[in-house]
Order: sequence, then C-alpha cells, then structure tokens
Amino acid sequence: MRVASYTLGCKLNQCESEALAHAFLSRGFFVVAPNENPDLVIVNTCTVTSKAEQKARRILKKIAEEAPGAALVVTGCYAQMAREEIQKTLPGAWVVSMTQKANLADLPLFLETDCPAGEPLAVSLRRFFLGADGKSDPFAFESAPGLYHVRSFVKIQDGCDNACRYCRVRLARGKSVSLPFEEALRRITAAEAAGAAEIVLSGVNLSQYRDGASDLSDLIEEAVQRLTSARIRLSSLEPDFVDEKLVRAVSHPKVCPHFHLALQSGSSAVLARMGRHYDAERAAEAVRLLRNAKEDPFLAADVITGFDGESDDEFLETERFIAENAFHALHVFPFSPRPGTEAAVPKHPVAQRIRDERAAVLRKRSQCASEAYRQKWASKPADVIVEECVPLKGGGFLCEGLSERYLRYRFESPVERKKGSCLRNFFAESVDIFL
Repeated sequence: MRVASYTLGCKLNQCESEALAHAFLSRGFFVVAPNENPDLVIVNTCTVTSKAEQKARRILKKIAEEAPGAALVVTGCYAQMAREEIQKTLPGAWVVSMTQKANLADLPLFLETDCPAGEPLAVSLRRFFLGADGKSDPFAFESAPGLYHVRSFVKIQDGCDNACRYCRVRLARGKSVSLPFEEALRRITAAEAAGAAEIVLSGVNLSQYRDGASDLSDLIEEAVQRLTSARIRLSSLEPDFVDEKLVRAVSHPKVCPHFHLALQSGSSAVLARMGRHYDAERAAEAVRLLRNAKEDPFLAADVITGFDGESDDEFLETERFIAENAFHALHVFPFSPRPGTEAAVPKHPVAQRIRDERAAVLRKRSQCASEAYRQKWASKPADVIVEECVPLKGGGFLCEGLSERYLRYRFESPVERKKGSCLRNFFAESVDIFL
C-alpha cells in the first residue's frame, strides 16, 4: 500500500506526521508524495490563521482532484474546529478530531495485521475508526530520525493554559499536558541512539512543560548529561518563562544558540489587550537573559500586526522594541480574527491595508536583520550537521547542512560527507549560507 501525508502548520504537526510516516515504513508500507498515486493520504491541518485554513481547504481540494481513488484522512487543529465543514465539502473523507488523533498511531499495525486480503481500504478504515477506543494520548506518536532529515523532533508538551484572546489553537489542543520526565528523557536518548544528531524539543507551549516538581529547565539539564554527542534545540519559548534557571540550563554547550520567542508585540498596551502574561519590559528582560546564556545567539520572534485597536504609536513601540533588542528574524502574522476566540469580533478593528503595511515593514526589517546576521557568521567557523550529500557530475559532492545557529550551509566537498555527521568548527571559503 502507498501512503502519503501532507503537513501544514507548526513543528508539532511535523513531528506527529513524521512519526506516523515512520510507523507506516516500519510496517512495510510505501511512503510516497501526494502526487505519486497514493492509496491513502493523511493531511495534518492548522488553524492558527484564516490563511492557514484557506491553505488547508485548497490542499484538500487539490488532493481530492489529483488522487480521486485515494482514501483521505484529515486531522489536526483545523479538522478539530471545522469537522462539519470538511465533511460537507469532502463527504468521503474521514475527519479525525484532536481527541481521536492518537488512534492514528495504531493504524499501520491495524492495516498490516487485521485486514483480510482483498478487503477494500474504505472498508478497513471504516472498521478501524468505528472500532477505535477513543484514547486521547497526545504523546502516542514517537518520532524517529532519518526519514526526512537527521534531526529528530521530540514532542514533550501539548496544549496551553494561557487564555490569549486571539488564539484558536488552544481551543483545538486543550489544556497543557506534559510527557512524564523519565519518558521524555528516554525518547531523547533513544533519538540519539537511532542516529539523530540534533534533537528539537517541541510543544504547543514548550515553556509550560512540567512533570511534578520538574520543569523544562530540569529536563534540559538532565538531557545534556545523558546525551553523548547530539545537540538540543528548543522550538519556542514564552518570554515570561525565561528566567535565571532556564538560562543556566540552556547555557550548556550541547544546547543550540538559537531561541525563538513568542513575542507577539512590543507594546505593553497591545500585549495587555491580547491577554498575554507579560509586558514589553519583561520581554526585553527575556532577551537580555538569553543573550547572557550564549555568545551572539540567533534570536527570532513571532509578531502580530494590526491586533484589535493597535494604534500608529503602539506599532511604533513594537518597531522600536524589535530594533532595540536586535532580533535576527521575525515570523510576522497579520491579525486574523479567529471564530470562537474573545477577539473574534474586534471592538476597534485596524484596516486591513494598514495591518498589511505594518506586516510588510516588519518583514523587510526581518530580511535585513537576517542578511546581516548571515554575513556576520559567513566568516566564522560553525558546527554544521550534514543533512544531504549528493555526487556532482564533474566530481566531488554537493552538501547541505544546518549550523547550531540555524543557518543553512550549502557547499562543495571533494569527499563524501556522511549524512548526520557534524563538521566541527567548519569553515569553507566557498560556501552559500542562508536561512
């Protein structure tokens, strides 16, 4: 059987999709692209913005048209929030809610062992979903490296206890839950044993990781002691959770000098209206602490433009905050009112034109800052993990890899570089470095 997947949205979705693909491979199924005549397609969707939902609808329509004979399974946050809409548009699709998503982890084994020869796939899927036990374990998917790249995403947290007025993901994912401490460590060390050169700790709100008295800082400190050579990267952090304890943990050499803050705004007034748990001063303190932890770390941030009532002066506050704190990259999201959230009907809406103009300003600033950071590190050695190495027609090899600072290297090598190997203090005169 040929199985394809399409993933939209966050690294957490990517983590879950890769784990599922690996489970199918381990059972002898063929994992193919959606346009390679699959028998089954699993689409993992996102609901963070209206554009994310539009993309999901477009992708689902395209897959239905290009692979009309394939069985279609739709899951993820958008599937959770728009089940009836999807079923109305695609009546033959199986829409799997977030509470049922964990059942997909059992699907490869079921199709391998519990389906009589010659039984139509549609019948098999019907028996599987109707007989599913209703479990909702968000950590049922255990990722494995080597399928798409040499980094392993280890999901240690799901859900969120915040009540940000713009966020629909928390409605889809539910309250914060964490993988037990020792199980998290087992998965981290297992990923290294399976060949992962880099382990990305992932979650909806990674900062809310907690098991008993242990928090994210404790997990990092223990993980770096148990790992032999693999490095750790953090997916995202909340500014109000960055403290001296976390700084001590991430200052370890095995933790990558790359941090992504869920900032959202540099204006304290806007942050308060968003329902965030910090102000601009506390966010600036988080940046200072992270810079104390590492030498010139790569700093990125999420920013929303045009949130309800954002004035010209408040946007200028965000601009100044970003400039003063010297972020190297921004993920900019024009505000998108999400159904079911407190901000679904803005009291003082910002014109779409102004919202988008502000987003364009920040994206331009991000491009300039990223380019400056790239040029700065182009002349310095880095630890580069090789992700691809292909032979060139004229001899030698073309390699691509990722540095600890999240800079991507593309370079020629006279000898083959093993996928997953780490080139310590790597420097090449002829190298293309990009983000």
